[in-house]
Amino acid sequence: MSEKVAEVPKKKKGVLPVIVAVVLVLGGGGFFAYRAKTAKADKPAIVLADKEIDIDEFLVNLQGGATYLRTKIAVKLRKDFDEAKFKNNMGAVQDAIILVLRSTNIEELRSAEDIRRLKRRIASSVNAALGEAPSPADKTAKPAVDDPAGAWDSRTGPVLEVFFKSFATQ
Repeated sequence: MSEKVAEVPKKKKGVLPVIVAVVLVLGGGGFFAYRAKTAKADKPAIVLADKEIDIDEFLVNLQGGATYLRTKIAVKLRKDFDEAKFKNNMGAVQDAIILVLRSTNIEELRSAEDIRRLKRRIASSVNAALGEAPSPADKTAKPAVDDPAGAWDSRTGPVLEVFFKSFATQ
């Protein structure tokens, strides 16, 4: 006696679950990409003002006391920042700059990169003196004007660029 065992055909899985999964993945990804794009568009653009503001000439002893620095500094502000507020706080601005300069050693002023680093320190210190120190979230802000290779000394805050109009050490 031979018994025939009937083979039960395997149940085919439908294509429908695969299609649903693909639609969910693509639709969800598209939704999040759209949300990220609109969130970036909602962030206000940072625009550099057209006008430079001269601060003053500084004559300070550098750290260590054996060398002094004489420099004249100017800044460019963020376009929407009130220039009158900057000028009304000129004492705090000058104090912040003097503290940065006095804490600098002559060895920290040897190369062009050292000078750029000093400009960034001055911008950061002045922005903090004006009560406008950038928050960590603001550091990712993209400027609305051309800022080739991150040439600005600060990407946020009222002071965006620092200029040395004269710079001499002895």
